[in-house]
Amino acid sequence: MLHIPSNYKLVKELLRFQKTENTFIQVFEIPNTSFRDKKDEMKKGFDDKIKNGQLPPLYYKKDFKLGAYDAMIFYGADNKPNLEQLLIAFGDSSFTVMAVGEIPSNDKAARAEVLNELLQITVDKSLKDDADELKSFDIDLSNTEFKYNNRMSQVFYYTVNGLGDPAQDPFADNIMVVTYPAIPKSEFKERSSEMVRRWKRAGITIDKTIENNIQINQLGAFEMTMDGAYQGRKNKIYALTTSTEKSGVMFVGITYSRPEELFPQIKCIARTLKIK
Repeated sequence: MLHIPSNYKLVKELLRFQKTENTFIQVFEIPNTSFRDKKDEMKKGFDDKIKNGQLPPLYYKKDFKLGAYDAMIFYGADNKPNLEQLLIAFGDSSFTVMAVGEIPSNDKAARAEVLNELLQITVDKSLKDDADELKSFDIDLSNTEFKYNNRMSQVFYYTVNGLGDPAQDPFADNIMVVTYPAIPKSEFKERSSEMVRRWKRAGITIDKTIENNIQINQLGAFEMTMDGAYQGRKNKIYALTTSTEKSGVMFVGITYSRPEELFPQIKCIARTLKIK
């Protein structure tokens, strides 16, 4: 649970509380993850990205206790100019939570305010996550094998029979729906292209791409159908970007197994996408 100052407002599409576009707090759970098992891997991940130039050097990091839970804090520059990030990760053998604060560089008051709120986070395991209440879209999964699996912040996952761990398993057949504030139609293609560039940096190769401007439930949309591979395993990817005047959505489906059966289901589900 998070105590939020009255001058921070919930941006539902991003599931974060923000004072300004550059001063915000976002808290999310990494599904099905033991912090005790994940902690060293997370530290190594940060160190490796810094060494490889993917992240700026850290100003500060430390292990500590957040209430009864093991925790660690990272503080450093953001990849975006003139911004800094505070990140606290904590949990036990049953869960991992990450709390992120974004602040303008050299804004000591904002840094103190955000850090104070992050350090006051408490956990109530009796509370249940209500994905239907949080998501700003609807999709129809009927007559398909896909069911809701889990979410991480504003990323909603759907898998075959709702099983598996798509946030941790890179080869999981899954649909990922990411919510955003409104996306101008002129940016649909660039947003999709930037996503593909991130995949390529992560090691996914794209061999063939088909792009189309289409209509989805009376909304303009940009779709990409791709054949690719990751670590020697072939995949098939479908990506769709669309938006209303209030909310945007990026829908991505990827399959490694049974593409001839699952890929048509992914495209069929995409056609049912509606933004609330």
